[in-house]
Amino acid sequence: MQQLRKSLNVVLQQSFVISNETLRQNLDPVGLIKDDVLLEALRESSLIQTKEDAANLTLDTLAKQLSTGQTQLLALTQALITAKTSESARLLLLDEPTSQIDEGSQRQVLDALLAANKAKNGSSIMIAHKLESAVRYSDRIIVMD
Repeated sequence: MQQLRKSLNVVLQQSFVISNETLRQNLDPVGLIKDDVLLEALRESSLIQTKEDAANLTLDTLAKQLSTGQTQLLALTQALITAKTSESARLLLLDEPTSQIDEGSQRQVLDALLAANKAKNGSSIMIAHKLESAVRYSDRIIVMD
């Protein structure tokens, strides 16, 4: 069972973050990843897009200060970091991971996340309600009624 858990990288529609912890603690709870790697992931996920974002959102920002969309981006950033740093996490499960995010940010974060997973020959399963997302990011589509 532990082997199975290590092989999964999961992002749910209802994001799981620890609201009373900082962005740093949410992204790297054991403190093994350098700050520049964490900041780069925040940029890749589009949580930090501008100099103003970088000034307002630091690694020491508490997660409870984020909007719903930003919280979802933080969860996707966690998955992006896992995709880049964990060799064993090869199955990416996404359950409507961008429902609270604008379309430009959706594309940016999903492009980065799926590319990182694909770079290590990982597989992805995504539940999406928007057909455009399914078509853009899927090799195969199953439609459920």
